[in-house]
Amino acid sequence: MSGFREMRARILSSRLKKPLVIFRETPLFQYFCDDDRCDAVLIENGIIEKIGSRVIDKEFVENIPDDSCCSSMSYTQRKCAVCDEEIQQCFMHPLLSETEIIKKNNSELREIILKSLSENMSGSTENEIGRRLSKDVFSRGFKFFYDPIVAGDINTSEFWHRPNGYSPEKMLYIEVSAMREGLSSLFSETFILTEDDEKIKDYSLILKAEEFIRENFVEGKSTEDLSPLENYRNEGIYLTTPLFPYSHISLPGDNVIIHALDISVFDLWVIKKEYTLRKKVTAVAGSRRATIL
Repeated sequence: MSGFREMRARILSSRLKKPLVIFRETPLFQYFCDDDRCDAVLIENGIIEKIGSRVIDKEFVENIPDDSCCSSMSYTQRKCAVCDEEIQQCFMHPLLSETEIIKKNNSELREIILKSLSENMSGSTENEIGRRLSKDVFSRGFKFFYDPIVAGDINTSEFWHRPNGYSPEKMLYIEVSAMREGLSSLFSETFILTEDDEKIKDYSLILKAEEFIRENFVEGKSTEDLSPLENYRNEGIYLTTPLFPYSHISLPGDNVIIHALDISVFDLWVIKKEYTLRKKVTAVAGSRRATIL
């Protein structure tokens, strides 16, 4: 069992003061368990146990405590008290050990994708690039939250483009959201495939916005201090998105004070009539500078 899971289990038990059951249909199940054979996990007194039939595994626990609680995401036939708010309060911030693992996984995910693109991009369609990416990423132990977004040229303007038979010529946007060991990883990048001074200049704006996040998504500042990032927002959607399973500060939203270890994903856009540049930046607030994962 991963150390961060045991520590999180102790936090949950300390907060809830009662057994917690996380059923397999609940997304949080994947955080605590890699065994698809069991029906749920039981967290009691800081200990994680697998619930299921002992016919499948002698180590499984078959009985659920009567005083347990669970997530409302569970099927209606699951009989337990709902404790969603208490669960979420225990996932306000990533643990330091989780941050290090996410950073390592993100780095490896980036390496896999760049290698896959270097071997597969020239002359390929979005579909072909997406299939190869999926194969290469999955082979390294990652599970997808959703199919990779692969968008070339004008297709980059779509918020959620489904790959098709188009062959990118000038630009390519790749987004891969995946999980390994119960923790999220995200790759999001726009590649400029031709020499184009205007696009390169616009991409430098995204890099400046990323540096702005490093300097301003820090403890003690308010979300009002992040208002210049509104210039990089795609109208109609939020500037910030969650990173499973952690809470996040929504922008736009109420003005709140940022605390160390707050975590969010900033969805940065530069939108022009002929093309769109996009990059998602995952940041963890620090005392002086944010950490970009």
